[in-house]
Amino acid sequence: MDGEITTYLQFTGRRLGALRYFFMLLLAPLMFCVAPVEGFASDMDTPSSLIKVVPLPLDAAEPEAPPPAPRPDNQPVLYMEVILDSSGSMAQQLEGRSKMAWAKEAFDAILKRLDQQNVALALRAYGFDTSLPKTPEASCPNTELLTPFEDASRQALSRTVQNLHPYGYTPIADSLRLAGDDLKPHPGKLPRILLISDGEETCGGDPAAVAKALCEQGIAMRVDVVGFDLDAKSRDQLKAVAEAGCGQYFDAKNASGLLEQLQLALDEVEDAVRAAAPERFSNPVDGGGSIATAQTLKPGVYTLKKDLPKGEYRYFFVPARKGEHAVIRSNIQTYGDGRKQGNAVLEAGFSAHVFTANGEPIKGRSALMRKTRGKNLSTGFMDIEGRGFYFAIGDNYVAVHRDAQFELVVEQAGDMYEAMEAGESPDGGSMQLPAGEQFASHLGLEDRADTYHYNATTPAELSIKFTDPSFRFKVETLDAASGKRLARHVKLTGSATVPLPVAPGGLYIKVRDNNPRLYNMFSSYVFSVTPAQ
Repeated sequence: MDGEITTYLQFTGRRLGALRYFFMLLLAPLMFCVAPVEGFASDMDTPSSLIKVVPLPLDAAEPEAPPPAPRPDNQPVLYMEVILDSSGSMAQQLEGRSKMAWAKEAFDAILKRLDQQNVALALRAYGFDTSLPKTPEASCPNTELLTPFEDASRQALSRTVQNLHPYGYTPIADSLRLAGDDLKPHPGKLPRILLISDGEETCGGDPAAVAKALCEQGIAMRVDVVGFDLDAKSRDQLKAVAEAGCGQYFDAKNASGLLEQLQLALDEVEDAVRAAAPERFSNPVDGGGSIATAQTLKPGVYTLKKDLPKGEYRYFFVPARKGEHAVIRSNIQTYGDGRKQGNAVLEAGFSAHVFTANGEPIKGRSALMRKTRGKNLSTGFMDIEGRGFYFAIGDNYVAVHRDAQFELVVEQAGDMYEAMEAGESPDGGSMQLPAGEQFASHLGLEDRADTYHYNATTPAELSIKFTDPSFRFKVETLDAASGKRLARHVKLTGSATVPLPVAPGGLYIKVRDNNPRLYNMFSSYVFSVTPAQ
């Protein structure tokens, strides 16, 4: 890592629902080796090991924050108009319910399945107007764009569909032509029509000819058709419509088949979205269903292969070496709003939870993000044993959408042992912290304390500054010969200058993380020892 500057964006847990962001700067142009302190108390039983104490040039510039992650294009990449058959034949009973009731349930599945940040929806229906005489002259013109793209919230679409009643004739050709007009303003957005119908044209039009004309417009428009409980003649006509419209026909022979075939149609829609916006679906991974079946991941950017409903988790394992610091950074690209008791509620988010190599959850080490599309958060892990760690993606309260990106970064952080960074150097002599030189180190996560040795023969003072100005810490000085504590400075935040007492046998200087454990903050810091003023 010599000569390399690495910047981390580190989220450090949560308390009272607040998300906190931090940056870590790792600088390592030179290093000294220091052996562990014999008999010095530590918060955990760690083996003896050499660590890095990194000199920093005195004129080093303040670390710059990393550039923000590119904000995803939150405009829909595909526009689809659904044409829903509300003609009189949809009043027929099928498996104990009207066909219209099954169609409404199918449309609800569309709303739940498709992410409206990726797919813009509009709704057209025909045959529904019960105020008209039930004649061809009155009913055939009854095709209407009930919810246009600009007004098509999930709530508006659902409300409109629930108010439909099967009644009139079946003007498929005119409905397709008008839907094509609705889609013309969106030529670069993969315009498509999804027709759901239980019968053939009854108004004298030629729907296959209209579909063919739409396909040949040169704007990549296509017509997909879901045929519902059709006889052979109607099936042949609607298959011809899909083929002429450069689309696909899905044959639903019964009520359960309607939902199954519709899901296949929606698979095609989502495949088109992924092909049009591959940056939203980077390296899709499955993950394991448990710790025991966790998928091993290398550093990189990933998405999930499928949506995770609330309460479902996928598990991953990250190999790491001693002293490596891992960051899991996530970004919600899409989310959907629902309604509950009149209030908007989030239906998609992102949560990551960190586990030790033994599979034990680490309290407070989670990244929870809801209703924050386009923003980043992260959580991390400092490996002090070299055994790696696990993390899980999932949430008990919201779904995790498949296009939620998460980035895994694993970098060397240098000093990793608590209270093990001072004492005698390998050649048996006491290591000196030369007066006037500046050094860098790190605190937080599993690395809770750093300890240094200083030959304190004259009055001096320690100056320390953390990259994260909100980092809380304390400084203790102990007599190196007796181990007796000489001074303690608490409630320090960000930076401080503290006096160092004279100790003929030298001093141990201990810098300790003093943040609440739920914060789990991580930050670099610079320090120096200078003669007292």
